[in-house]
Amino acid sequence: MFSRKGFTLIEVMIAIFIFSTGMMAFMAYHARANSMMFENESSLIAHSLALNLAEEINSLSPQDTRLLCEAGCFASGGTCQDALISHLLLGSTTSGPYDSWGKPISGAADQTYMFYRLILMDTYSEMTQTSNASNTQLGLLRHFQVITAWPRKESPTIKCDSLGFGNCNYVTVPVVKFISPTP
Repeated sequence: MFSRKGFTLIEVMIAIFIFSTGMMAFMAYHARANSMMFENESSLIAHSLALNLAEEINSLSPQDTRLLCEAGCFASGGTCQDALISHLLLGSTTSGPYDSWGKPISGAADQTYMFYRLILMDTYSEMTQTSNASNTQLGLLRHFQVITAWPRKESPTIKCDSLGFGNCNYVTVPVVKFISPTP
C-alpha cells in the first residue's frame, strides 16, 4: 500500500490558528505604531508653530514689545491669539488656526485637527510675587508663554482656541523679553 504523506486536517487547523494569532498581534502593534506616529507628527508640527511665534516675539524691538504688552487682552490678564502680533505690528490679517501642515486656514469652521497659537504674558513681579518698580530692569522684564493647542485624536473637531479644554494637547515655549521704559 501506498503511504500517503501530507498534513491532516488537525495539523492544518493548528497551523492556521498559530498564524492567525501571530497576525493579530502584528496588527495590534501596527495600529499602535500608527497612532504613535500621528501623535508624534502632531506634536512636531505644534512645536514648530510655537517656535515660529516665539521667534516673532524675540525679533520685536523693545518699543514693539511694549506695544504688544499694552494690547487689550494682556491688560485684562487674558490669553491673546497669535493674530495680535501680525495685526498690531505688521498690519497683516493672517492668523490661526493652522492645518496639519502648519499652514493658516481661512474659513476654518469645519476643519479638523487644527492648531491654535496662544500667548500668555506675565511680569517678573507677578511671576515671583515680588514688588519691583516699573522703571527698573526687573520691572521691564516680561515673560511670554507661547502655547500651541490642538485637539486629541479622540475628539478631532474640538476648537482649542483657549486654555482649559480637557480634550486638547498643549505645547508651551517660554520667551523672556525686555520692554522699553515709558518715555
